[in-house]
Amino acid sequence: MGSIFLIAVLYRPTQAEAIEGTKKKVVVQPQFILADDNLSASNKAALLAPRDLDPDRFEVLVTNPF
Repeated sequence: MGSIFLIAVLYRPTQAEAIEGTKKKVVVQPQFILADDNLSASNKAALLAPRDLDPDRFEVLVTNPF
């Protein structure tokens, strides 16, 4: 049985970009998903992220809102 999780994915700028003033940007808008646990919710969130960006710079946010 799954639980509802709230997920979002942010894209962190490189250190050079951060020095130039670039901020984190939201690449997957916050949304509710059904998953078995935090890990599977995190994996589902990562799959929703765009493929043209460097996945090593993703920051996946997962919370159980209830």
